[in-house]
Amino acid sequence: MTTTATHDGQGVAAGGATPALELRSVESGYGETTVLRDIDLIVPASGVVGLLGPNGAGKSTLLKTVSGVLRPTQGAVLLHGEDVSTVPVHRRSRGGLCHIPEGRAIYRSLTVRENLVMQALKGREAEAIERASEVFPILGERLGQQAGTLSGGQQQMLAMAAAYVRDPQLVLVDEPSLGLAPIVVDTLFERLDVLRSAGTALLVVDQFVQRVLDLADHVYVLNQGRVDFSGTPEGLSSTDLFQRYLGGGVAPDASKRVEDT
Repeated sequence: MTTTATHDGQGVAAGGATPALELRSVESGYGETTVLRDIDLIVPASGVVGLLGPNGAGKSTLLKTVSGVLRPTQGAVLLHGEDVSTVPVHRRSRGGLCHIPEGRAIYRSLTVRENLVMQALKGREAEAIERASEVFPILGERLGQQAGTLSGGQQQMLAMAAAYVRDPQLVLVDEPSLGLAPIVVDTLFERLDVLRSAGTALLVVDQFVQRVLDLADHVYVLNQGRVDFSGTPEGLSSTDLFQRYLGGGVAPDASKRVEDT
């Protein structure tokens, strides 16, 4: 039997603040193929939400629908209370949304410095380079290096630097730890925790289940394009969902992942 929890009052964040993100009965997919069905999801202002599920559950599709890469075929996407369902990607980005997609989305032929300039808000390029170098010192040491020659972990740091240099209100993070060594994964999740402490709202997808549970205030589990669980990390840990939907093919232990620094 499928276990489903409620939103537990997430519709309004602490203090009555408007949620950073709300999905209302969203359906989305590719062409005639529907991937997401009747999705309700909330990320409170300054909250951290984990999005978990087996491969093919629709997690990346959901993030793409939030960022505007895909448009919902039904339902609504609201950012800070505004319906942006038909708003293009660049306008959502200017409105404070930062999407860090799976696969180290960087300009490999450009230098680290040039990548940071591309990520920066107009007129704040020097500040962006300084900020990224402060958060990820190794990037500051390699500003003149071609991004494609960085290690996998350094490339992911460069991609994640966007969450700092753009000063966003909501960050979508898709599989930041994919293929990386445990020590690099530690660094990346520490930096996500810094964003949380600064009040940035986060929606995090990652197959390191326990790391997501440790970071998040609330967790959703997707299975075959539908929400099968919505509740606290403690609630997820206490149900059989962990094994039924996350136990197979998802590595909860960082030491079991491929090492790539």
